[in-house]
Amino acid sequence: MPVEIKELTVRFIVNEKSTSDSSMQSNSKSLKQEDKKMIIEECIEKVLELLERKNER
Repeated sequence: MPVEIKELTVRFIVNEKSTSDSSMQSNSKSLKQEDKKMIIEECIEKVLELLERKNER
């Protein structure tokens, strides 16, 4: 019998080390923005998929 997971909770903690190099800081900030955008896009896709599944039922 297959098992269906209806809800999944993920927690994570990010520790960021401070650097004295300003160029490294600016690069890390720009990467953070890109990462945030990617995460948001993935979340939106998942939510839309869940809504579609719910409407199909």
